[in-house]
Amino acid sequence: MNQVQRFVRYGLCLIGWLAGTGWTAAQDYVVPISGISPLAVVSLTDERDTDDSSFFAANSDYNDTSISSKTSPIRVLPVNGAPHYDIFIYDTGSPAHIMGYGTTTDFAIADAGRRGTNFTPVGGAGGEFLEASNSDPIALYAAGFGAIRNAESMSVDTTQFRGQYNVSVLNGEFDFENPDVELPNLIGTPLASQYTTVIENSKPQLHVIDDTLRRSPDMQLRDIGDIERPRRRI
Repeated sequence: MNQVQRFVRYGLCLIGWLAGTGWTAAQDYVVPISGISPLAVVSLTDERDTDDSSFFAANSDYNDTSISSKTSPIRVLPVNGAPHYDIFIYDTGSPAHIMGYGTTTDFAIADAGRRGTNFTPVGGAGGEFLEASNSDPIALYAAGFGAIRNAESMSVDTTQFRGQYNVSVLNGEFDFENPDVELPNLIGTPLASQYTTVIENSKPQLHVIDDTLRRSPDMQLRDIGDIERPRRRI
Protein backbone atom coordinates (compact mmCIF):
# COMPACT_ATOMS: atom_id res chain seq x y z
CA MET A 1 0.00 0.00 0.00
CA ASN A 2 1.55 3.33 -1.05
CA GLN A 3 1.54 6.52 1.02
CA VAL A 4 -1.40 8.13 -0.74
CA GLN A 5 -3.54 5.01 -0.45
CA ARG A 6 -2.72 4.74 3.25
CA PHE A 7 -3.70 8.37 3.84
CA VAL A 8 -6.98 7.93 1.99
CA ARG A 9 -7.92 4.60 3.53
CA TYR A 10 -7.49 5.71 7.11
CA GLY A 11 -8.23 9.39 6.99
CA LEU A 12 -10.68 10.41 4.30
CA CYS A 13 -13.68 10.67 6.58
CA LEU A 14 -13.11 14.43 6.26
CA ILE A 15 -15.29 14.45 3.18
CA GLY A 16 -17.88 12.05 4.56
CA TRP A 17 -20.43 14.82 4.73
CA LEU A 18 -20.02 15.25 0.98
CA ALA A 19 -20.79 11.60 0.38
CA GLY A 20 -23.81 11.76 2.66
CA THR A 21 -25.37 14.78 1.01
CA GLY A 22 -24.10 14.32 -2.54
CA TRP A 23 -20.64 15.08 -3.89
CA THR A 24 -19.89 18.58 -5.05
CA ALA A 25 -17.12 20.25 -7.02
CA ALA A 26 -15.06 22.92 -5.27
CA GLN A 27 -16.18 25.51 -7.79
CA ASP A 28 -19.77 24.98 -6.61
CA TYR A 29 -18.88 25.34 -2.96
CA VAL A 30 -19.07 28.78 -1.39
CA VAL A 31 -17.22 29.04 1.92
CA PRO A 32 -18.83 31.20 4.64
CA ILE A 33 -16.67 34.20 5.43
CA SER A 34 -16.54 33.00 9.04
CA GLY A 35 -15.30 29.58 8.01
CA ILE A 36 -11.81 28.17 8.43
CA SER A 37 -11.55 26.49 5.02
CA PRO A 38 -10.76 29.31 2.61
CA LEU A 39 -10.73 29.04 -1.14
CA ALA A 40 -7.41 29.14 -2.96
CA VAL A 41 -6.34 29.62 -6.56
CA VAL A 42 -4.09 26.80 -7.78
CA SER A 43 -1.58 26.25 -10.56
CA LEU A 44 0.16 22.98 -11.43
CA THR A 45 3.50 22.23 -13.09
CA ASP A 46 5.24 19.02 -14.09
CA GLU A 47 8.06 19.50 -11.54
CA ARG A 48 9.46 16.38 -9.94
CA ASP A 49 12.71 15.15 -8.48
CA THR A 50 13.66 11.90 -10.17
CA ASP A 51 16.06 10.93 -7.37
CA ASP A 52 13.75 11.13 -4.38
CA SER A 53 10.37 9.85 -3.22
CA SER A 54 9.63 12.73 -0.84
CA PHE A 55 7.82 15.98 -1.59
CA PHE A 56 9.40 19.37 -1.01
CA ALA A 57 8.23 22.88 -0.26
CA ALA A 58 8.80 25.27 -3.16
CA ASN A 59 8.42 28.99 -3.81
CA SER A 60 6.73 30.69 -6.76
CA ASP A 61 9.75 30.48 -9.09
CA TYR A 62 8.62 28.00 -11.71
CA ASN A 63 12.06 28.11 -13.34
CA ASP A 64 14.14 27.19 -10.31
CA THR A 65 16.14 24.21 -11.57
CA SER A 66 18.83 24.39 -8.89
CA ILE A 67 18.26 20.73 -8.06
CA SER A 68 20.02 18.82 -10.82
CA SER A 69 17.50 15.99 -10.89
CA LYS A 70 14.52 18.34 -11.05
CA THR A 71 12.47 18.39 -14.24
CA SER A 72 14.01 20.78 -16.76
CA PRO A 73 12.57 22.78 -18.33
CA ILE A 74 9.63 23.08 -15.96
CA ARG A 75 6.28 23.19 -17.75
CA VAL A 76 3.19 24.90 -16.36
CA LEU A 77 0.04 22.84 -17.00
CA PRO A 78 -1.54 22.34 -19.39
CA VAL A 79 1.60 21.83 -21.45
CA ASN A 80 -0.20 22.49 -24.76
CA GLY A 81 -1.99 25.71 -23.85
CA ALA A 82 -2.10 28.80 -21.69
CA PRO A 83 -1.57 28.24 -17.94
CA HIS A 84 -4.74 27.10 -16.22
CA TYR A 85 -5.77 28.28 -12.77
CA ASP A 86 -8.50 26.59 -10.75
CA ILE A 87 -10.27 27.00 -7.43
CA PHE A 88 -9.62 24.58 -4.56
CA ILE A 89 -10.81 24.34 -0.97
CA TYR A 90 -7.91 24.66 1.45
CA ASP A 91 -8.82 21.81 3.79
CA THR A 92 -6.23 20.95 6.43
CA GLY A 93 -8.27 17.87 7.33
CA SER A 94 -7.71 16.25 3.95
CA PRO A 95 -4.85 13.72 3.99
CA ALA A 96 -4.26 14.14 0.26
CA HIS A 97 -4.65 16.65 -2.56
CA ILE A 98 -7.74 15.84 -4.62
CA MET A 99 -9.19 17.27 -7.81
CA GLY A 100 -12.33 16.38 -9.71
CA TYR A 101 -12.53 14.94 -13.19
CA GLY A 102 -13.30 18.31 -14.78
CA THR A 103 -10.30 19.97 -13.15
CA THR A 104 -8.06 17.03 -14.07
CA THR A 105 -9.17 17.46 -17.67
CA ASP A 106 -8.59 21.23 -17.63
CA PHE A 107 -5.02 20.75 -16.41
CA ALA A 108 -4.53 17.99 -19.02
CA ILE A 109 -2.62 15.74 -16.63
CA ALA A 110 -2.43 12.95 -19.21
CA ASP A 111 -0.96 15.24 -21.89
CA ALA A 112 1.88 16.08 -19.50
CA GLY A 113 2.65 12.39 -19.05
CA ARG A 114 1.69 12.55 -15.40
CA ARG A 115 -1.41 10.34 -15.32
CA GLY A 116 -0.55 7.49 -12.97
CA THR A 117 -1.47 3.83 -13.35
CA ASN A 118 -2.53 3.17 -9.75
CA PHE A 119 -6.00 3.89 -8.40
CA THR A 120 -7.45 4.71 -4.99
CA PRO A 121 -11.12 4.40 -3.98
CA VAL A 122 -12.16 7.65 -2.32
CA GLY A 123 -15.17 7.71 -0.03
CA GLY A 124 -16.60 8.78 3.27
CA ALA A 125 -19.19 8.08 5.92
CA GLY A 126 -22.01 7.96 3.36
CA GLY A 127 -20.64 4.72 1.95
CA GLU A 128 -20.30 5.90 -1.66
CA PHE A 129 -16.88 5.51 -3.25
CA LEU A 130 -15.40 7.02 -6.39
CA GLU A 131 -12.27 5.92 -8.22
CA ALA A 132 -9.34 8.32 -8.30
CA SER A 133 -6.06 7.79 -10.10
CA ASN A 134 -2.80 8.60 -8.32
CA SER A 135 -0.94 11.07 -10.51
CA ASP A 136 2.76 10.71 -11.13
CA PRO A 137 4.79 13.37 -9.27
CA ILE A 138 3.87 16.96 -10.12
CA ALA A 139 4.00 20.34 -8.38
CA LEU A 140 1.05 22.17 -6.82
CA TYR A 141 1.15 25.92 -6.13
CA ALA A 142 -1.52 27.81 -4.19
CA ALA A 143 -2.34 31.38 -3.22
CA GLY A 144 -5.22 33.07 -1.45
CA PHE A 145 -8.09 34.72 -3.29
CA GLY A 146 -6.26 38.03 -2.88
CA ALA A 147 -3.88 36.89 -5.64
CA ILE A 148 -6.67 37.01 -8.23
CA ARG A 149 -6.30 40.26 -10.18
CA ASN A 150 -9.08 39.73 -12.71
CA ALA A 151 -11.56 36.93 -12.11
CA GLU A 152 -13.18 37.18 -15.54
CA SER A 153 -9.93 36.47 -17.38
CA MET A 154 -8.48 34.60 -14.37
CA SER A 155 -5.42 36.81 -14.19
CA VAL A 156 -3.35 35.83 -11.14
CA ASP A 157 -0.38 37.37 -9.34
CA THR A 158 1.86 34.30 -9.55
CA THR A 159 4.48 35.83 -7.24
CA GLN A 160 2.18 34.93 -4.35
CA PHE A 161 2.25 31.22 -5.13
CA ARG A 162 3.79 28.86 -2.60
CA GLY A 163 3.70 25.14 -3.03
CA GLN A 164 5.49 21.84 -3.30
CA TYR A 165 6.85 19.57 -5.99
CA ASN A 166 7.27 15.82 -6.33
CA VAL A 167 3.81 15.22 -4.88
CA SER A 168 1.00 12.95 -6.10
CA VAL A 169 -2.54 14.27 -6.52
CA LEU A 170 -5.67 12.12 -6.55
CA ASN A 171 -7.40 12.68 -9.90
CA GLY A 172 -11.13 12.08 -10.21
CA GLU A 173 -12.25 9.68 -12.93
CA PHE A 174 -15.39 10.05 -15.04
CA ASP A 175 -18.22 7.96 -13.59
CA PHE A 176 -20.38 6.71 -16.46
CA GLU A 177 -23.06 5.45 -14.08
CA ASN A 178 -23.21 8.78 -12.22
CA PRO A 179 -21.96 11.45 -14.64
CA ASP A 180 -23.08 14.30 -12.37
CA VAL A 181 -21.10 12.98 -9.40
CA GLU A 182 -17.64 14.46 -8.99
CA LEU A 183 -14.93 14.72 -6.38
CA PRO A 184 -14.22 18.14 -4.88
CA ASN A 185 -11.00 20.07 -5.41
CA LEU A 186 -9.09 19.95 -2.12
CA ILE A 187 -5.65 21.10 -0.98
CA GLY A 188 -4.76 18.89 1.93
CA THR A 189 -2.26 18.14 4.66
CA PRO A 190 0.74 17.53 2.35
CA LEU A 191 0.88 21.28 1.67
CA ALA A 192 -0.42 22.51 5.03
CA SER A 193 2.30 20.56 6.83
CA GLN A 194 5.07 22.51 5.08
CA TYR A 195 3.86 26.06 5.67
CA THR A 196 2.42 28.36 8.30
CA THR A 197 -1.10 29.17 7.10
CA VAL A 198 -2.54 32.60 7.88
CA ILE A 199 -6.29 33.01 7.29
CA GLU A 200 -7.52 36.60 7.47
CA ASN A 201 -11.27 36.91 7.96
CA SER A 202 -10.77 40.68 8.14
CA LYS A 203 -9.87 40.65 4.44
CA PRO A 204 -12.88 39.13 2.64
CA GLN A 205 -12.35 38.42 -1.03
CA LEU A 206 -15.27 38.42 -3.47
CA HIS A 207 -14.93 37.25 -7.06
CA VAL A 208 -17.45 36.26 -9.72
CA ILE A 209 -16.09 33.11 -11.34
CA ASP A 210 -18.08 31.12 -13.90
CA ASP A 211 -21.12 33.33 -13.22
CA THR A 212 -21.09 32.45 -9.53
CA LEU A 213 -20.07 34.72 -6.67
CA ARG A 214 -17.22 33.15 -4.70
CA ARG A 215 -16.56 34.44 -1.22
CA SER A 216 -13.58 33.59 0.96
CA PRO A 217 -11.29 35.04 3.59
CA ASP A 218 -7.84 35.81 2.25
CA MET A 219 -5.06 33.36 2.97
CA GLN A 220 -1.27 33.44 3.03
CA LEU A 221 1.24 30.61 3.06
CA ARG A 222 4.32 31.57 5.06
CA ASP A 223 7.53 29.81 6.00
CA ILE A 224 7.33 27.38 8.90
CA GLY A 225 8.00 29.33 12.08
CA ASP A 226 6.71 32.65 10.73
CA ILE A 227 4.09 33.22 13.41
CA GLU A 228 3.69 36.97 13.06
CA ARG A 229 -0.02 37.62 13.35
CA PRO A 230 -1.84 40.03 11.05
CA ARG A 231 -2.63 43.32 12.77
CA ARG A 232 -6.25 43.82 13.70
CA ARG A 233 -8.10 46.74 12.27
CA ILE A 234 -8.98 49.44 14.82
